[in-house]
Amino acid sequence: MAWQGNSTATRKPLIGLEEDNKIATATKKVEVKHKNEEITDLRHSVSEHSNDSDSEQEELDSVIEYLSKLGDQCVAKPEPYEERKRRREQEMDGLKNALDILEGQAIGFLAIKSHTRRM
Repeated sequence: MAWQGNSTATRKPLIGLEEDNKIATATKKVEVKHKNEEITDLRHSVSEHSNDSDSEQEELDSVIEYLSKLGDQCVAKPEPYEERKRRREQEMDGLKNALDILEGQAIGFLAIKSHTRRM
């Protein structure tokens, strides 16, 4: 028996298969279109978030820089030993001078006092 491609019995399953293929193709085209739109939206979103991240990083860097400057101004730093020693020596010299002056005045005061008593 020879194959007859135009027979109605053989065409019905093929027509159903063609319809199924057309529907599947149309569905997949719509899915691809939606996926491409989603990709575009996601790329746009990533770009916005990237820009936001960059500006936030710049702001954070400025705040950190400002904080480090404030830290330098506000944090008490220990005075070097040489500086403390120099200040103490100056203070002691000043106190010795004051003591010498006071002793001289006391001697002068005693001399004046004793001088006035003799009169």
